[in-house]
Amino acid sequence: MKKVLFFCFLMHASYAADWYVTPHGGIGFLRTMTEHIAPFKDTGALKYKAKFYPGVTLGGSIGYRKDFWDISLLYSYGYNSLRIAKSPLVKGEPKNALEGYTQSHTLILQGLFFIPTGSPFLPYIAGGPGYLRIITKQDLGFTFFDKIILNDSANAFGYRVKSGFQYQVTETFLTDFYYAFLGAVRPKFNDKAGNSFHSTYYLHSFNFSFVYLF
Repeated sequence: MKKVLFFCFLMHASYAADWYVTPHGGIGFLRTMTEHIAPFKDTGALKYKAKFYPGVTLGGSIGYRKDFWDISLLYSYGYNSLRIAKSPLVKGEPKNALEGYTQSHTLILQGLFFIPTGSPFLPYIAGGPGYLRIITKQDLGFTFFDKIILNDSANAFGYRVKSGFQYQVTETFLTDFYYAFLGAVRPKFNDKAGNSFHSTYYLHSFNFSFVYLF
């Protein structure tokens, strides 16, 4: 009982009103990007799906918390290498991508709410809107022509939701484990032939971070 009261005191002292910084890192899984690309101008767009290897996520945030809620400004970077791209150019004979990658820079305004537990474990839910810059380069090999190069960037409105838990190590230091989902609203790219098209971007990531209160 004394230990519970001690941690409740720490939680109240730490979360009454504090600024904090937190770096984070983790592994990111970029879902299939469904894209439309035209190999030559005015030939019509072809739909293909690009799949990616697991990648990295890095970043950090600065925020302000009071009691059991906080608000923060978060920056995150993600990188995933292209694994395969399938196109219906020849029916029943999808072709593979030669090489490529997709990376993103994200700025999110995030709100977070802690679920009181009366222990040093602090589960929470969080989310918010923001800005994404997505950069992708994809060299695609098909049946009757090679190296259709998509090398472009797009700015898009995005959103991020996450759920996890923090563990209070000391009065000013916590560890943080969480899952996050990042989505972009219809990013628009241009292919090598000058045609524009919309794509999808959905990133699932599992992250670890430290939280320092000051």
